[in-house]
Amino acid sequence: GRCEIAHTGGYGLWFERGTKDCRAEQCEIHDLGAGGVRLGETALPAHAEEQAERNTVHNCFIHDGGHVYHAGVGAWIGRSSHNTLSHNEICDFCYSGVSVGWSWGYAPSSAHHNTIEHNHIHHLGWGKLSDMGGIYCLGDSPGTRLVHNLIHHVWAFTYGGWGLYTDEGSTGILMEDNVVYRVKDGCFHQHYGKENIVRNNVLAFSMTDRGQIRRSRDEQHLSFTVERNILYYDRPPLLGGNWGFADGYRFDANCYWRAGGEPPTFPGNLSFDQWQAKGQDRRSIVADPRFVDPERGDFRLKDDSPALRSEEHTSE
Repeated sequence: GRCEIAHTGGYGLWFERGTKDCRAEQCEIHDLGAGGVRLGETALPAHAEEQAERNTVHNCFIHDGGHVYHAGVGAWIGRSSHNTLSHNEICDFCYSGVSVGWSWGYAPSSAHHNTIEHNHIHHLGWGKLSDMGGIYCLGDSPGTRLVHNLIHHVWAFTYGGWGLYTDEGSTGILMEDNVVYRVKDGCFHQHYGKENIVRNNVLAFSMTDRGQIRRSRDEQHLSFTVERNILYYDRPPLLGGNWGFADGYRFDANCYWRAGGEPPTFPGNLSFDQWQAKGQDRRSIVADPRFVDPERGDFRLKDDSPALRSEEHTSE
């Protein structure tokens, strides 16, 4: 604990082969050739004693990286499980803030039960790389939780710059109680995956025309459930991408509001009533959530917020 690691050619710190039950706490890791912290490896060692697991990065300031290798990640978890990243500030990288998992598709993976919580992740990308996010996920990830994180100002070169990004095969991930705002191409984006949960988040001000939430691959299974979120935006579309398979997603108990008051439209150019008639968002509302000062990033709810009343109704 309380280490400073700086001026590196690659990553600052690596919990690699065989590292178990270790902890980095109150460290500053900065001025980095690549990323900040790596946990695990790209291939899982065959023997259990050589596998990295149950490591923690807590209350660290990880910033100012990617100077040599732009694809360096603030905190990268590869084929490693039961790790915790908590109460860290991660910023000023050219690529993703956090990356979890290192397998593509639906085969069982060796990155599960990882927790990313109470982190402040911001000012990423800087227009240098694409296909990146505040928190980037890959593969089958049972028990993985992305909760209580604050993510903002994520800007890619061309496409990407997502807030919460479940990429290829991401499965079994809970994304709850996060605040995501002012990202480039979507506060939440799923390329493809299964049975992920997006619950009780504030998703605001995606800055291009790819949608506040984006679903890229239309698959014949439940991609995700989106419930009890507040989506606040000033440029359409609300939902971007592919939404053809009607049973491939579930929306309910959300609050939607477009700054300026124009009514939202849903995939297929449907009105809110038509969208509800398809079975989506039956307990949701279209109403100004009455944030304290959303333009300046203050997403606290005022006491008279209809979103609070909606929660009372939908929690019964």
